[in-house]
This record gives sequence, structure tokens and C-alpha cells, in this order.
Amino acid sequence: MAPRFGSLCYILVLIELCLVHHSLQQINPIVMGPVDTEAAEGTDAVFYCKVRTGQGLIVYWIVDRSIAVGPNVNRNEALPKYEIFGNPSNGYYNLRIKNVTLDDAFQYDCLVDAQGGGSNYEAGATLSVVNPAMAPGVPSCLDTTANEIVFDEGDELGNFRCRSSGGRPLGELKWSLLRSDQTLVDVNFDTQVDTSPSITATSSSYTMTAADHESQLACSLTHPSLNSDATCTVPSGSTKLIVRHFPIIDFGPRLDVHYLETKNVTIRCTATAYPGLIINVPELTFSDRSILLQTTLVEEGAIEAVIRISQRSDVGKSINCSATNAMGTTTTTLEIELTPVLPIWLLVVLMIIACLIVLLLSLCCCYCFCNGCKPKPTDDRPDLGDIKAAGYDVSESRSASVFQPNGLNGTDLRPINNDDDSFADMPLNDYTEYPPPPPVSDTTTTGFNDHETGEVNDGYLSPDAEDRFPPMIEDEHLMGEKRISSFKPDDMNLAPSPPPPPPLDLAPPKPIPIVEDE
Repeated sequence: MAPRFGSLCYILVLIELCLVHHSLQQINPIVMGPVDTEAAEGTDAVFYCKVRTGQGLIVYWIVDRSIAVGPNVNRNEALPKYEIFGNPSNGYYNLRIKNVTLDDAFQYDCLVDAQGGGSNYEAGATLSVVNPAMAPGVPSCLDTTANEIVFDEGDELGNFRCRSSGGRPLGELKWSLLRSDQTLVDVNFDTQVDTSPSITATSSSYTMTAADHESQLACSLTHPSLNSDATCTVPSGSTKLIVRHFPIIDFGPRLDVHYLETKNVTIRCTATAYPGLIINVPELTFSDRSILLQTTLVEEGAIEAVIRISQRSDVGKSINCSATNAMGTTTTTLEIELTPVLPIWLLVVLMIIACLIVLLLSLCCCYCFCNGCKPKPTDDRPDLGDIKAAGYDVSESRSASVFQPNGLNGTDLRPINNDDDSFADMPLNDYTEYPPPPPVSDTTTTGFNDHETGEVNDGYLSPDAEDRFPPMIEDEHLMGEKRISSFKPDDMNLAPSPPPPPPLDLAPPKPIPIVEDE
């Protein structure tokens, strides 16, 4: 019987465990559901819903038993009137209805889908739209005190409560820390709404740090009827929160040295702590004291030192600043580092040298391409310098100068002496006498001379008479000029012109005899 009884007990225990497990699965995950609330037209109404965390729950809000908003956030852009907000890590999925109207007076349900549990849980409340809006009561901090509240660094802030009653709609409460530098830090809190109606916010889940020393915990109330938030503080009045913390050290500047650089640097170490420092001045320690030039006590809790560092020997050395109070000791270290950049003065010198080199190269290129390497322009006209170098006399004042090589007679164009390079001016007929005298066959007298080309000629004859035409009218600026440059042999004993060729026999041709056919 004993074995059978033991087996029966074992079976009963298993059944009991299964029932307990099933009952645990049936625990309602909604910790705090929404409550009925009132709101005035044009204001925002808020319903609060808190669920258990860490169970993989999905939360929806159901509007008027027909419209689903969610899950967890409003994902429907067609419903911007509704906002799901809060702190999901604490289980809050609250619903805000913006700019309430009479048409928003519905029932609103917080629906939780327990994944894997096969059940949905919901809690609902009704919105009433009542005019006009009504301001809530001034928030009151329930756990405030006028005495100092002391924490150690790393302590939890604790639970401080703040409450606001009445209002249409209810106001919204929020906890935050107002630090000594006038910055605000949000503090987590839990919210509780009852049917009074009233709302209570309780601070939670905040770890104190050294930055929170001499700060105040503030609860602020926001409501549409208020021009600014109403607040209450912990501690009250001007009393501050005290946070005992390790010394805080500010040590700098950063130590770095460039290539080929040696310089003097002033470093400063400042320490603050609560409670105060055991030794009022921070302590400096060097891995190599040879770099220290001098130290100076600036003020209580601050010290300065002048050091000399060099890239060649001091890279890798370190300096420590330490401060101690009742909480303990804090140490901060500066290490001399090499910055892989050339010093500024060397960069400036290199830039100047580079600019000079570029300037010299530019000047050389300009000289080469603009003068030495530039091809000479081609010109069909003879160069005057080359002509003068060859032994010619050129009249540069008159464009009609005529060149005549040596060896040409004034009346004959045939060369006489090809080896003689001398030249002289040749007289030009200026036609001051009209009609001009007839040409003379004697070669010693110059005949008519064409003003344009310098050729010897008889003037111009009419086609049916031997009368000469009047000479061409010269330009006014040429009328006074009687001689132009021309070639004339230096040897005045010119050879006589060759005799003219014999006349051609122009006798008529003899007739060709006619041969008759037989």
C-alpha cells in the first residue's frame, strides 16, 4: 500500500502545480486601468493605463468599441487625434485625446493581448465633455522637508510623492531634478489617478550622481488653463539636496608635441568634492620630473605647473593629478603624445619655399615660350635690317623707294658688274617741265623715268599721235620729293648699250602653186 500511496501523492502534487501555473497565467496584466474623466472643449484629455512589464504584452486602445489604436504606439496616420505615450519600461501606455470636442465623449478601453496566454484583458473608462475648463489645485509635494537630504553617490533617489486635485481635465504631473547649473534632468515616476478626481506622481528609479550635488527635486503641474507650470520642490525653499561624492578633477590641456618641436606648456589641475578635500591642493606626480619647470598654487583646490616637452625625448611620459576626500581618492592622468604633423613654423617655411620655386618656374616658362621658343612671324616684305646688312641704302621715309642692284644702267636693266654691291640714288623725273623733253639716244642722258617703278621709258603716247599724255598727278606729300632711293653703280664709266636687233623681214609669203590632177 505504501508504494501506491506515494504514487498517488506524487500525482496530486503534479496536478496542484499545474493548477497554480494556470492560475498564474490568468493574472490580469493590467496594474492600473483608466478612470472616468472630464474635459472641456479645446483641451486635451488623458487616460492612464499601466501594465506588468517583462511579459511581452501588446497594448491597444479601443475608441468607442470600434476603432483600435496601436499596438503600443499609434501607427495609424489617419488618426492623428490620438497619441499613446508614457514610459514603456515602467509599463505605462497612456492615451491622449487632443483638442477634445463634444463628439469625443466615448468609452475608451485599454486592451492587453497576452502573447501565448490565449486571453485578452481590458479596462475602460468614459470621457465626459463639460464646459468650461477648470484649473486644478496647486500641486503639493507630500514628502517635502526644510532640512537637507543627504545621499551618497550611487544611492537611489527614493519615493517622493506629488499630488494635484480637481481640474477639468486633470492636470499632468512630472518629476525632474533642477541642478545647480540650471539644467533639468527627467526623473522616472509612477502615476496614480483616482475618482476624487486627483492625480498623484511618485518619483522612482533614479541613481544619484556627483552632478546632482546641490540640486532640487521639482514636481511640475501642466494644465491648459495655466500660463506656466506650477511647481513644488524637495527640499522646500532654498535648501538643496546633498550628494557625497568622490573628488571631481579637471586636468588639462591635452599634451601633444609635433615633429621637431620643443615647447613650454602650462597645465592646470582643479579638484572639487563633497565633503571637502583632505589636502586643499591636488597633488601632481611626474614620471620624469626633469620636464617640470615650476609649480604655482592658483587658488584653493587648483594648481598650475609649467613643463617643457620635446619630441625627441619626452613622448610617452605622463603626469598624474590626485585629490582625496572622505569618500576616497581620484586620479587623472595626462600623457605626452606625438602628433604626426610638422610644426607650424616649419610648414610656413616650406610653403614660402614652394611658392618661390613655383614663381621661378613660372618666370622661366614665360621667358621660354614668350621669347626664346616663339617662332618669328613670316612677312613677304624684306626686312630692313637684313637689307642694310647686305649693303643696300634704304629710304625708310618713303614707301615708294625703288631698289636697283648695282650694275644696272639708268636706261638699261641689264647688269653690268654682278660683283659690285655698291649703290647710289637714281634721279627721278619730277615732271616739272611739260611736255617733257624728247628722249635722247645718248646713253649719258637719263630718259623718262616712271615715278612708280623707276623704269626708263618714253612717257606715254596716244594711240594715234606722237603727243605725250600729261604725266600722272602725284600725291601732294610726294610732289616736293625729287629723288627716291634707287640702285646706281659706283663706276660711272658705263658701257654703251648694245645695238638694237635688226628689223624683221616682214615680206609677204610667196603663194603656193596649185597642182592640178591629171
